[in-house]
Amino acid sequence: ILNEDRRISFITLPSAFLITAFFIAGWNIIFNMKSANYGIPLVSIAIAFILLHPWIALSKKIENLPVLSPVLTLIGQSSLTILFTHQQIKHHLFWNQGIENIWIVTFCVTLICVGIYLTQARFSISRRIFLGHWPRNTSQAQKNILRS
Repeated sequence: ILNEDRRISFITLPSAFLITAFFIAGWNIIFNMKSANYGIPLVSIAIAFILLHPWIALSKKIENLPVLSPVLTLIGQSSLTILFTHQQIKHHLFWNQGIENIWIVTFCVTLICVGIYLTQARFSISRRIFLGHWPRNTSQAQKNILRS
């Protein structure tokens, strides 16, 4: 583990310096998927790869925390449900009601989406339709019939 931590530090420290230099130089690296603004093409990709190492190191540390790990695992398992439902919930339930505090909205939307995921995972028909879970003994022909 010590060698891995040293390798991550060897990559992370110069990378952090480089990213800080971009911001000090006044490069405004904006990332906005909604308006298809992905920043400076090669620089944004390089920063994404540079930040992978500290992100992996942080994930390995969080994995051993008894309270946080199960919560983040559940959020990860429900990520596709979050992906496909968060915008509708956010706009219709919160922003149309005038609630604009980003922390409250993020917490509530995540909680509602995880609740939707848990509801879908509870019943076999909704697991098949929405989550793509099939019983282990289902043949490929049966899956094709159910999908059509």
